Amino acid sequence: MLAGEKIIAEKITQLSDNASSIPRLGIPPYEWWSESLHGIAANGPGVSFSNGPVQSATMFSQVLLTAASFNRTLWYSIARATAVEARAMYNVGQAGLTFWAPNVNIFRDPRWGRGQETPGEDPMVASAFAIEYVKGLQGEDLSASSSGGLMLSACCKHFIGYDLENWTGIERYSFNAVITEQDAQDTYVPPFQSCIQDAKASCLMCSYNEVAGIPACAMGSVFKKIRKFYNCYIIILSGNKVEKLCDLCNITVNKNAVFGDSGALAPGGVRIGAPAMTSRSLVEKDFEQIAELLHQAVNFCLKKTFHLTLSLEPTKE
Repeated sequence: MLAGEKIIAEKITQLSDNASSIPRLGIPPYEWWSESLHGIAANGPGVSFSNGPVQSATMFSQVLLTAASFNRTLWYSIARATAVEARAMYNVGQAGLTFWAPNVNIFRDPRWGRGQETPGEDPMVASAFAIEYVKGLQGEDLSASSSGGLMLSACCKHFIGYDLENWTGIERYSFNAVITEQDAQDTYVPPFQSCIQDAKASCLMCSYNEVAGIPACAMGSVFKKIRKFYNCYIIILSGNKVEKLCDLCNITVNKNAVFGDSGALAPGGVRIGAPAMTSRSLVEKDFEQIAELLHQAVNFCLKKTFHLTLSLEPTKE
């Protein structure tokens, strides 16, 4: 209903990581980007240790070390403690409610540089860690209640085949991960499947790279299934920053968009099958031809925002 009251310029402001307020509709601002891989971190714009009474938060061991304990109870407890601190910080305006964690990429090459963020190289361990972390961070007991509340929203990242930053001139934004279908299903997919299917993570982030020549963020058939069966929104990464947010599934638009009719990559643009997401840097005229898709995307984002900010049960910690 609210989405229908917005003009296009206002809708655009809702689709980046820092969704602006719309005072005339009573919609507050919302920051989708906070970080908590092993405790609340200030490297996301949603967290601040300088603008309020909370000056610090508990920092736990790097995920790679914690995973080596093979202690599911410990993994859950760390995530739950992080969630309690994060909700307290949100209550005083120092953190968001959407946290971009866990990182469950498979760590095969030590030259990556971000392997310490992950549970390691074993898909079974990564999957088990994903389940415990997501359940602890989101509040398993709350989500199982009649109101379906969440402590926080956990965002599993980066789907899929992401383990390169910048190596001999090849950057993560242009890297093409050549993965066989069997290796994908045996190795790379299981941790994310556990995140969504078993732990019921409310968010999935696709990765910067390509997989077999197709941008990871353009695998529309996969995202469509996730949306349909698990009610999970997708955070889209593009270029050197977060450009497309929330719920990509019909058209991903770039500055030279050309709309294809197939489910594959079209020259200058991607058509993949659900609402359109883009950065507010794009001019308003680019959206006139996809106004209805934009409306769907904003509507979905608003539903998620209100679910997080207005429908959460009071925590009992």
